Parts: sequence; structure tokens; C-alpha cells
Amino acid sequence: MNELYSGSLSLDKLKDAKNELEEIKQEFSKLSPDKIVWDAEDLGKTLPWGGEI
Repeated sequence: MNELYSGSLSLDKLKDAKNELEEIKQEFSKLSPDKIVWDAEDLGKTLPWGGEI
């Protein structure tokens, strides 16, 4: 993912990057919305659209 963050990704790393993104997606799907940090400087900040997800 470091290559991707720098703005490019070589074709030989594409499959690895896709697999890593799928793993990240699976891990995030396990979190409930109340565990999301909306503002790192104000950890008490709530959902920007209220309780409707």
C-alpha cells in the first residue's frame, strides 16, 4: 500500500493491493458505527448526520 499512497502502483503489485483492500474492508465491516472516530481532535464528536446510518 505504500506505493499506492505515493500515487502509483506497479502492475505486479496490483493483486496484492486488491487482496489487502479486501482484508481492510472485511475488518471495517466488523465495526459498529459507534466505534468510528469522526474527529481525531474531538473524540466525543458524533455522527455528522445524527443517528441515521
